[in-house]
Amino acid sequence: MKKSVLVLALLLGACSSDTTGLWMTGYAGEAAKVEPGHPLDLGVAERSRLRQNDLLTVTVELTNTLKKDQTVQWQFSWFDGQGQAMAVDGQPWQPITLHGHQSRTVTATAPNPSVVSYRLAVREVLKESY
Repeated sequence: MKKSVLVLALLLGACSSDTTGLWMTGYAGEAAKVEPGHPLDLGVAERSRLRQNDLLTVTVELTNTLKKDQTVQWQFSWFDGQGQAMAVDGQPWQPITLHGHQSRTVTATAPNPSVVSYRLAVREVLKESY
């Protein structure tokens, strides 16, 4: 029994894919910071963070540092003044293809006025997933 459980665990582990990527956090009153997880050949830079109609709106630039195309997915999460998660963007992971050395911007608006900070997660799209 123990042996079959171990074999099953090994098989399931072999099927899993590493979908970690990188995160950019923008805390209220601080410059945005990139926190690498799994290294991606991608530049990430906050271009703007402002309030429009009392909602936080963030624009981030993603830059492919390779000559070849890369497809990644991105998603915003939002946090209140105490650091509590308010909501994921409400959208599923959004795919974006960046051609060699191309830069593109992504923009999102917080779901409610109590949001003061964000986290942008970016992960690699694995070949078998599209």
